[in-house]
Amino acid sequence: MCIRDRPYTWRFDRGHQAVIPIELRTRPWGEGPAVTAQQVATALETPNVVDVTIDGEVPTTVDLEATRGFTGSGLQTLVVGRVDPAVELADVLHLAMDATAPNWDPYTATSGYVNASDNTRICTDTRYRAMYWPALPVGRYKLFTKCRVQRGGKGWLAQSRASNNPSAAPITLTDNDWRFVSLGDYASDGYTALRIVGKCREAANGILVDWLLPFPLDYGSPFYFHCTANSLQRVTSRWLDAQMQLTTGAWRSARRYVYGPGLLGVDSVRLLVAACDANGAIRRPSVSLAADYSPLYTHWIPKPEV
Repeated sequence: MCIRDRPYTWRFDRGHQAVIPIELRTRPWGEGPAVTAQQVATALETPNVVDVTIDGEVPTTVDLEATRGFTGSGLQTLVVGRVDPAVELADVLHLAMDATAPNWDPYTATSGYVNASDNTRICTDTRYRAMYWPALPVGRYKLFTKCRVQRGGKGWLAQSRASNNPSAAPITLTDNDWRFVSLGDYASDGYTALRIVGKCREAANGILVDWLLPFPLDYGSPFYFHCTANSLQRVTSRWLDAQMQLTTGAWRSARRYVYGPGLLGVDSVRLLVAACDANGAIRRPSVSLAADYSPLYTHWIPKPEV
């Protein structure tokens, strides 16, 4: 390399030969044979938790392929995130029917999670009214809720810290079908009640809530997919190359419908899974899950001889 025209601050040897130190950094592990289509769950009713064993010694990226287990409408929303291996669904699924909600009335919904009378809650107040549950363990979470408004109505829903005041930007609801939406990130101190607030535009058309589901962020951000296609059959969780497939047709890019990075894991991993069909008519939409990944193994790096 000729350095006649280079600054004298460069280090060089005789004969105008540059001496440039180069630091080479490589990942200190090796990649094992790729694992494809490892079955994780078949017709899993959601929301639910499911365990998967990931080979290797180092956390690796796990790509999931979710296939809807129902007919009549598409797989509109899918959320998958890691939780503590000891967590059960009852620990994280907060039903509206079990909440303390003095200004929310019992309501029997045909597609509520629980098949029973008074299985959801409805707010017909035009002022924000709170519903709350016991405090979550200390940590950071992303909150998702299943909700809708009555036909022709409009409403707002938000997480809250104070009695009847939103603590984050409210989500506007105009859909008459059940949807589950993100209420944003939430930090728990371990003793403050988990609280959300909602209101409607007019008392004749209330806002309904079925459940609230917090995904812990300490294990990484959950994978979140939402698309309004009515015939969506499958979706993959690859963060930078997410793909989706309609009932008939080839795979196509789903990147613009995806939020959150891909999933990382090794050994025994417990996943929290929630799905919603396009019509919101199924109480517990089922999905089948398969995993693709390349296991990573640590290896000894010899020290160069002096």
